[in-house]
Amino acid sequence: MKTEERRKYVRLNKIYPIELKVIDLKNNPQSSLLQGFTRDISYNGVCVEVNDFQPEYLKSLENNLSRIILYINIPFKRQPVKAVGRVAWAKNNAAEANA
Repeated sequence: MKTEERRKYVRLNKIYPIELKVIDLKNNPQSSLLQGFTRDISYNGVCVEVNDFQPEYLKSLENNLSRIILYINIPFKRQPVKAVGRVAWAKNNAAEANA
């Protein structure tokens, strides 16, 4: 049985390399530059997978004590697309893999 789609906006299922930095609310860096890639992109959000994402970063983001700066490297574009935002939800796949 197919469920009804609840999303408002179309998702672009494209994989682009990204770089990400966790910053505090005063724009001070909380992490080094981390690497990953996009899973999908929509009007109101981006799903990304990030390598070596530390649990303390996730806790700070979930408690709205930090934000992220995201640099999306799109082919044929000279400069990465920069976005600053918050994490709406997160899943730690590394913890599941080690269980």
